Amino acid sequence: MRNLWLRKCCDIPIDRDDGGQTTTLWRRCSLTNDIYLLRGGAVLKLSGDELTLLAELQAEGFFPDNASCVGMEIIPDSASLLLAISTGLLLQVGIEGCGEVEEVGCVDAGFLALSLSPDLELVSLVTGDLKLITMTRDFLPIKEEPLLGPEFGSGLPVSIGWGKKETQFHGSEGKAARSKVTEQSGLVESDDGKVRISWRGDGAMLAVSLVVPGDGQMNRVVKVVSREGQLYSTSEVLPGLEQSLAWRPSGNIGVVQSKPDKQVVAFLEKNGLQHGEMVLNSNARVRELAWSCDGSVLMVWIENPDEGSCLQLWTTSNYQWYLKQMLTEEAGEVVAPQWSAEDPTSLHYLLRSSDGSEQIRAITLAWRNDCGGDLATAAVVDGQTVKLTPFREVVVPPPSSALELQLGSQVRQVVWPTPGEGKGVLGQASGRSDSLLVVLKDTVAVFEVGEQNDAGLGGGSVKVTGAGGNGFTVRCSMWHLKAILNCPGLSSLSNFG
Repeated sequence: MRNLWLRKCCDIPIDRDDGGQTTTLWRRCSLTNDIYLLRGGAVLKLSGDELTLLAELQAEGFFPDNASCVGMEIIPDSASLLLAISTGLLLQVGIEGCGEVEEVGCVDAGFLALSLSPDLELVSLVTGDLKLITMTRDFLPIKEEPLLGPEFGSGLPVSIGWGKKETQFHGSEGKAARSKVTEQSGLVESDDGKVRISWRGDGAMLAVSLVVPGDGQMNRVVKVVSREGQLYSTSEVLPGLEQSLAWRPSGNIGVVQSKPDKQVVAFLEKNGLQHGEMVLNSNARVRELAWSCDGSVLMVWIENPDEGSCLQLWTTSNYQWYLKQMLTEEAGEVVAPQWSAEDPTSLHYLLRSSDGSEQIRAITLAWRNDCGGDLATAAVVDGQTVKLTPFREVVVPPPSSALELQLGSQVRQVVWPTPGEGKGVLGQASGRSDSLLVVLKDTVAVFEVGEQNDAGLGGGSVKVTGAGGNGFTVRCSMWHLKAILNCPGLSSLSNFG
């Protein structure tokens, strides 16, 4: 099992706006690395360190004071930006030369969301009266599909007279589950009420998350629509469904669901039925979900008023989810994090400091197999835990492990020391091939094989899992915490707070 580590982090500063405007939307072109920003009614282009004004929408009468931009997409072939304004204007802004603005569409009901298909051929828009408009890249309409209504869609399952819920086995739930009806619980308090659109990787389908009226309350549902603009399915009743939506490029649909005792990422099939879930380790508000372009990493954007913004990076293997990295920004505000459309290890987000300054933070990730030592030990990072298995002594199939190192804070990296001369704890660790270092936020935990010599050393513990314990003989070597090294400037080396 591979681990995900931070290979590089660099910042691209953005000149401050003299009028005090802040960036509300931004997009990065993966072909040219140019960055396009929307500040108030101004469209800007950041090329290298040079920030230029492409268009002033407000001065040209396209952006009233009470308007907002609900979506911005890059169309590389036509060298233009596509913007959907809440008032109902669809604008095309040239990104070369003087930035000519052209009105290519108008809807009286206004717009709520805009999205471009992965193949850059289709444009999807949700209007203020909750209709989905599908058009070509040349703005020729294909279909207008209403999203309100009781219709399930063309993918409605057909009953052939057997396999009803009343005749199925319900396990520990008992016979009472036969007549149990799941009811909507209304909108959760943190729901922003906005519409989300997410395309499948092949561009054959898209999902729309929206708020619809129910029995005396407003409920959020997910509707799946075909490429031709025809409604295919409507999600099952999911109490506590939130606004986040992300369709895995070659998999299922990820949504956030709040439950009484936990918060989960629920996964929906294209027929609207739930199939599996992932339990989050935080009950803070989830802003957005986003998959890397190859579907290997799920980013969960969390906002906590006390701890700031946090980006959690999750991976899965053997039907088990692992929290590999957690990027925390305590002193700034994260705006619109987004993966590269071509590089699955490239992640960018805009960081706004408390003084109003802004910068684009570019993160480069890398995969690595953390194996080493004479015992052929494999280390797998999972949140605050490192799962260890010395394969020379015992074989424990994943997702289990022989031992677990429990650290109490997010693990950033596991390092096997290389032989060499040195003094102190690190010098001793380099002389033992099976010693390992666990890098945390501002500390480094040193573990080595052998009996525990220092009693009462806090900061980490070792738990026997798949190698015995609980009255059984431990079948492998035991690691113990040798020392905790405080490194106050460690987090600043990678520009993370």
